[in-house]
Amino acid sequence: MASQDDFESQADRPTLAKQHLSAAVVAALEEPENDATTTADGPPLSKEAMQQITELVWDWTTTALAPDLEAFMRHSKRSTIGVEDVQLAARKNARTRQLVDGEASRLKEQKQAAREAKARRGERDD
Repeated sequence: MASQDDFESQADRPTLAKQHLSAAVVAALEEPENDATTTADGPPLSKEAMQQITELVWDWTTTALAPDLEAFMRHSKRSTIGVEDVQLAARKNARTRQLVDGEASRLKEQKQAAREAKARRGERDD
């Protein structure tokens, strides 16, 4: 089934992507368990500070991360960016690498569980 995003004009896609990224950054900054909305001294981040962090993340994503991911994809002669490309992009930052590897493991386990459930359903149908 097609999503609403599929019908957005090409010019609107970057705007939509930036809005989604902005929402994700703000949500991450506001997560209570991360307590990322406070500095070392404890005061909360202002709305302007959150906007500047969002701009920084957008600029880094579009000027550094995306080109690296595309280069890794092309180098391995694939047409889609894969988990291994993201892991390679995260290799220089230990904490980022840890987070990416953890998420990759979680997704792999989820995919394996779905395969096993499908196999069990297939066995029951026989």
